[in-house]
Amino acid sequence: MIKKPFGHPIPPPVEFAISTIIVKMKEWNCNKVFLATEDREILNNFKNIFGDLCITFDREYPEYKNGQMISLCRIDRPNDHFLQGKDYLTQIVLLSQCNSFITARCSGAIGAVMMAEHFEHVLAFNLGRYGMISVD
Repeated sequence: MIKKPFGHPIPPPVEFAISTIIVKMKEWNCNKVFLATEDREILNNFKNIFGDLCITFDREYPEYKNGQMISLCRIDRPNDHFLQGKDYLTQIVLLSQCNSFITARCSGAIGAVMMAEHFEHVLAFNLGRYGMISVD
């Protein structure tokens, strides 16, 4: 069972995100993918598809189990709350330095947009919010 917290933005399925990124990389003439994620399974999917074209921030990943909220998963190490927060913020700063940006709607994406001087291209998946009817 996947956690679907009421009001949280719905992320795209990983396969859909990857297929969209492949199309946009060609269209926008991008040669690398910088992936910011807290989920090792998503990282593995991207590495399997993009190989060395996928760049990531070197970090430790919590053991995420289906049905848990990733924000509640801890790594057994001193000062984990601080270190995971630092890793998250570092990834957001790095994202803000990219020239193109494909993102799910989330707070981190807003932070990256606010810090960025300019993105040449932006695509934000908007699949609504859990438990809410979207009227666009």
